[in-house]
Amino acid sequence: MQDAKKLQIVCFENPFPANYGGVIDVFYRIQALHALGIEITLHCFVTDRTEVKPELQALCKAVHLYPKERKFWQLFSQYPLSVVSRFHLNLVNELLATDAPILIEGLQSSFFATLPAFRDCKLFLRLHNLESVYYNGLANSETNWIKQFLYRWEAKKYQKYEAHLNRFATIFTISKRETLEVANVAHARYIPPFHGNERCTSAVGMGDFVLYHGDLRLSDNKRAALFLFDIFSELPQRKLVVAASDIPDNIKQEAKRFSNVAVIETKSQAELYDLIRSAQMNVMLSFQPSGTKLKAINALYMGRHCIVNENMIDDTELLKLCVVCTQKSDFIREIDRHFSVPFDPQHRAAILSTQLSDRAGAEQLVSEIFFSI
Repeated sequence: MQDAKKLQIVCFENPFPANYGGVIDVFYRIQALHALGIEITLHCFVTDRTEVKPELQALCKAVHLYPKERKFWQLFSQYPLSVVSRFHLNLVNELLATDAPILIEGLQSSFFATLPAFRDCKLFLRLHNLESVYYNGLANSETNWIKQFLYRWEAKKYQKYEAHLNRFATIFTISKRETLEVANVAHARYIPPFHGNERCTSAVGMGDFVLYHGDLRLSDNKRAALFLFDIFSELPQRKLVVAASDIPDNIKQEAKRFSNVAVIETKSQAELYDLIRSAQMNVMLSFQPSGTKLKAINALYMGRHCIVNENMIDDTELLKLCVVCTQKSDFIREIDRHFSVPFDPQHRAAILSTQLSDRAGAEQLVSEIFFSI
């Protein structure tokens, strides 16, 4: 009997529960690799997600947790804070004790890879963002000047740190745009986000509200919600629902100004998914391009009409499944028009089955990691 292929994964966070964008991609990648028979040892940096749930344990040979330690002095390090705070000697020892390739989840998890001891190791990177671009985007959406300064500082450090991208045998990008940028310095391969959806479950017919959902702790999502409030002030006959697991007080207070806007703090993924399926349309926008967003993928698999701006999706085939708007007047017109358009998921289901398969993505990873020359 052939021995199982062994893989070590180093992750920026405990990926379960898979309840926000980055860890959703990680968890369902682990699930898909496990289904292909890959023996996974998982290493995670954590702050408060310190429990290894049975759902994750069942997919891994072992799960090791390391404290993410932020010290004041790290602000003055030449390395980004999100990188230097993710380092532990026990991780180094565990990785060097096993002769297996290492997949690093996110550039922020890669500090150990700069050590001479890993010069001859087979290292791979899942690039969740070009972090210098991501942090500059956060700064552009942030209104607090202290946070804005810190984001700019982090972005500047990442610009220098990204010189280490040439250290990896392959970089698996989540964005086609970033694939082209990274290809200038390293071998890059685009693999779409992993998402856990096996088939399209979008409902036929019509709903009676628009849904916007996202992590409202992020400045880009807060900005998007406020933008939609402004749009729905001009659509008083249409209802907007804003859903998140934690809704900031300023968003709640702003929503009270509009009789046609409701906010819902979701208690579970099942509750959120029910809202996605029930809505007449899911409206999604971002003020920074960072690949195809996972919430857009979930909306395509579960929801009816999807109205987006181009920053939400950078895969042209998937973008064809959406209504694309570029300015406020476009959103107002298309939201109003699509309230009277029944939805039929048949065409979308056929496209999704070929474009976004988790299994196909895992097979590409295995081919690149274990069979590349």
